[in-house]
Amino acid sequence: MPWGQRITVALPDDVSVALHRRGYVEYDLSAFYLGLLENGMTFFDVGAHVGYFSMLAGEAVGPDGKVIAFEPTPSTFEILAENARSLENVTPVNSAVWSEPSLITFRDYGSGFSAYNSAFQPRLRQSLRANIVESTHTVSAVTLDAYVSEHKCSPDVVKIDVESAEMHVLRGMTKLLSGPRPILSLEVGDLDVPDAPRSRELVEKVCSFDYVAFELCEGRAVPHRLRDGYGYENIVFIPAERTGEVGPRSRALAG
Repeated sequence: MPWGQRITVALPDDVSVALHRRGYVEYDLSAFYLGLLENGMTFFDVGAHVGYFSMLAGEAVGPDGKVIAFEPTPSTFEILAENARSLENVTPVNSAVWSEPSLITFRDYGSGFSAYNSAFQPRLRQSLRANIVESTHTVSAVTLDAYVSEHKCSPDVVKIDVESAEMHVLRGMTKLLSGPRPILSLEVGDLDVPDAPRSRELVEKVCSFDYVAFELCEGRAVPHRLRDGYGYENIVFIPAERTGEVGPRSRALAG
């Protein structure tokens, strides 16, 4: 990766192919986090996959910081745990994040589509969905509010990329959004997945806690205007009282 670490990937899924070729994924979000995160911060990676953003955050928050990486898929979690093994500030958690503590049925779409594993149908075009062979796992699920209460660690920043389960995560972190008020990034995208809310609803949900929405341009946060429909992107939410702290910062993904 650009900052010198090596990462084990899970070819041939899309994220792993990009990491294998370039050493990074999601340039805008990566650059934003490299500009935002500082030594000693706590970062929650909700939907960590093989751990790219967990490793990026671990590098950025330093030995005095902390990264908690949530990943429910057993096979993907094994790779995440391997990548975290040499990073003392990264704690992998083999659990889904949900609206209530529970056991949920989680869909595994195989090595070619592991980035789309979800409690819902995959966020892919229907023509691709038809060719996927899925298996299911029963996985434990926690809420972020309960995890924070039990482990006495409050995040400064939360990344959420959970393939259509975003509303469940938000409903399980209302105390966090009302109290400690971390900065938040949320992956959006409307692909008509059954039972998944529209992205506009997610943006409105976070903003109802007096957060301000931003979109990313070359790693910089610029004001976001609410839309009726969304393609794949990450929206960043800053507590209204902290918008002046962030500004248009970014760091290039250079070695």
